[in-house]
Amino acid sequence: MKMRLVSRDIAFYPLIFVIWTIIIVAMHGNHSYFGMPLPAMEVRQNDSDYYRPASGGFNMVQAQKALAGERNPKERARILEAIGIACFDKYRTERAPQYLDSAQRYVQEAVTSAPDVPGYYYNLARICTEKKDFASAKACYEKAAAVDPKNYMSYHNLGLLSYYEFKNPDMAKSYFEKALSIDTALPIDNYLLAEIALGKKDYSAAALHYGRELQLYAAGLSARATVMADQASLRLAATLSALELAMLYSSATPNEQLANSYFGAYLKLETDQQRRQNSINEFQKRHPGAGVPAP
Repeated sequence: MKMRLVSRDIAFYPLIFVIWTIIIVAMHGNHSYFGMPLPAMEVRQNDSDYYRPASGGFNMVQAQKALAGERNPKERARILEAIGIACFDKYRTERAPQYLDSAQRYVQEAVTSAPDVPGYYYNLARICTEKKDFASAKACYEKAAAVDPKNYMSYHNLGLLSYYEFKNPDMAKSYFEKALSIDTALPIDNYLLAEIALGKKDYSAAALHYGRELQLYAAGLSARATVMADQASLRLAATLSALELAMLYSSATPNEQLANSYFGAYLKLETDQQRRQNSINEFQKRHPGAGVPAP
């Protein structure tokens, strides 16, 4: 059934939209932020005797022996990083800080041994992020981007750090836009650009970026997308984009047809029944006496 828009004066639309934004934050506030892959998310396959994926993965003893006998700086760096990532994996399992310290030390040594490899800076940045040393993480991502200007993931994560940790949406916007200038099909970044625009009450820009996030998700999950974030995070970005668009078009920039269409898209994407019902209740409050679009 089509929804009937309730007549509201111009001054009231921004007010109810602010209230709705607060509700959305409260409903989804338990989610960690998007797109933060851990170091060495893609396992490196190689011919070294210390790294044997077919037989169960990393062999620390063989790696240490290989490191002791290796004199080539680039090969030493490769072994050092592999040991560092193994330490990080151990930390993830046991949450013992000493493993995180070891991971940082080994990857830092890899950077020193081969300073022209952007991946080492990137992984060191992720370790620093885990340690909540955000200033060092930012410096490492910047170095990775300087070594490889097409390193979209470094710009993406610089945007996340700027937005969530440094509370600097303008800086975050510049990094997300840089990432998207390298590849327009990146997920997550459009959603966050929309959130930044929404904070500035730039509703047209917010609608543009929310729409792009939805389109990217509808187009299918690419291999690149799943490196940036897990599928649950990608779906969440699309889900929230649909919900925000529904409320934009029912409050800030009223359009009955679009409000219903995007709320229907939201219902198709939302997997959490409590959040789904809360959203239905709030949407119906915005449109008293009318039904909810069929998912």
